[in-house]
Amino acid sequence: LQYGVVMTMALIIGLTTPPVGSSLYVMASMTGLPFLNIAKKMLPFTFCYVVAMVLCIFFEPLCTILVGG
Repeated sequence: LQYGVVMTMALIIGLTTPPVGSSLYVMASMTGLPFLNIAKKMLPFTFCYVVAMVLCIFFEPLCTILVGG
């Protein structure tokens, strides 16, 4: 379960950070805003995801507390 949670968080981080950031390209084309503008606005969320992922890596009960395991 912990591996799945960490892998999903890593995938989210990868999809929302440049240069790959395919989710950013989709948001830019849907909204008409510049790519770099969206990427700058995503930085705080990416930082939060990285912190949450590191916490889940080192404290396994954080991953399983919602499941009741």
